[in-house]
Amino acid sequence: MHVSAVIDGKDTILNSDYFVNRQLLWVFLAFVTMAVISFFDAEWTKKYTVFGFYLSLIFLILVFFLGEERNGSQRWLSIFNISLQPSEFVKIFFVLFASILLEKHPKDNQRKTNKNFLITFGIMLLICALLFAQPDFGQAFLLLMTWMILASLTELWGLGLFLTIGFGLIMFVFGMASEDYIQHRLDLFFQDCTVASTDQVCVAKKAFLSGGLFGRGDTGQGEVILRLAEANTDYIFAAIAEQWGLFACGGIIVLYLAILTNCMRRAVMFPSGQFRYLAIAGLSFQYCGQAFIHMLINLGLFPPTGMTLPFISYGGSSMFAYAIAMGILLSYTRIDRFSKQKSMIFEYHPYRS
Repeated sequence: MHVSAVIDGKDTILNSDYFVNRQLLWVFLAFVTMAVISFFDAEWTKKYTVFGFYLSLIFLILVFFLGEERNGSQRWLSIFNISLQPSEFVKIFFVLFASILLEKHPKDNQRKTNKNFLITFGIMLLICALLFAQPDFGQAFLLLMTWMILASLTELWGLGLFLTIGFGLIMFVFGMASEDYIQHRLDLFFQDCTVASTDQVCVAKKAFLSGGLFGRGDTGQGEVILRLAEANTDYIFAAIAEQWGLFACGGIIVLYLAILTNCMRRAVMFPSGQFRYLAIAGLSFQYCGQAFIHMLINLGLFPPTGMTLPFISYGGSSMFAYAIAMGILLSYTRIDRFSKQKSMIFEYHPYRS
């Protein structure tokens, strides 16, 4: 967060602590949001998931009419002088909405199961098309992979894998044929850094070498800090590597892996196909999947997509969206230490009248 402040502050007339204070405010509000949501039970979140999903989808559509364009992409809405990125919220609510549709009930016949499965695929296609048009290839790819994970946890996993591969190939070919933005990102990925040593992908790679094991320690200086415009968001992992070294990066990786492992350990405690089983798996994969895509981009192992590092990169939309997701995960994975049962504060009964 201190890195974020220095990077942005050097190009503005604002006080150098402005972005630190602003991020601290987002962190505080996000923590409160996460804490409050963690006390809600699954039945309550299911009740309002549909509303949250449709509201975020409407905002995503409004981006094309009222959105702000930055760095060649139109992804943000300005509401009361606050920039909001609807795609950060729609992907969270999509997981919950899809989990409701994919949940297996004893009385469901195969026809209904197939119908709900294809509905979730159709909704995913719609959102990916909207993201692709912004363009935001990174979020579209993450959403596709998230749906694949959810589909793989159902009895129609084979069909899900086939549809994912097929749509992924179509999306890639269409993007290469029609979007200069995507072609430019791929050119950056495959470029020779010995020739184009000043481009952001190459600079990010150099940051890891510059930081070594323990980092430079000179906060506010270095390759990433001085030469990358997005070091506080898209390349924050490279900035951390340069300032605090590979040991710090390794600690971050272990932390994300611990979150994913713990969530999946709790997910398998619920019956396969149940809402909480699907929601926990989907949300935890999406959260950690975005983190690892961000790391791969910073290491030059994945084409740059503008993907932030959850809870670490600067920005309010991502912070709040994942605060909602983590609050839900805390609620769904809580174990009642008194009853020793798989429960939250309120046990979820899907067939309760």
